[in-house]
Amino acid sequence: MVQIAGKYKLERNENFIELLIKQGTPEQHAKFANEDKPVLTIEVNGDKIKITTSESKVNSGVVEYQLGKSIQETMGSDHLLNSTAKLDGNTLTIESTAAEGGAKALTRVYTFTDTGLEVIVRITGEGSPTEAKRIYKRL
Repeated sequence: MVQIAGKYKLERNENFIELLIKQGTPEQHAKFANEDKPVLTIEVNGDKIKITTSESKVNSGVVEYQLGKSIQETMGSDHLLNSTAKLDGNTLTIESTAAEGGAKALTRVYTFTDTGLEVIVRITGEGSPTEAKRIYKRL
């Protein structure tokens, strides 16, 4: 089984600007966020997974998920979400909906490998779905 815990540095994004704009981020901020290269530190302790974002000019912080339980998290500067995480082998899936009852839903699928991490981010709801890919290298 692939080691999930570790540090990962973002190498590149695909379709990330478009996803951020659909989420309501102003275009200039989305372009700036697309250039950011944060480091994710992932810790696993039983049924808890902690993700710490650092070395970011846009958004740093810590979120701790308990598998199968809903938590509230803030994404970006002002998007409050209700999120639930599940782990299946080397894949962590986080399903989120707007805490204010909005129609948009967000899914993040983290697939871990020996060399890194691929995160697929999907927004569904109003209009057509939008998907982005974020590729991280294991440090």
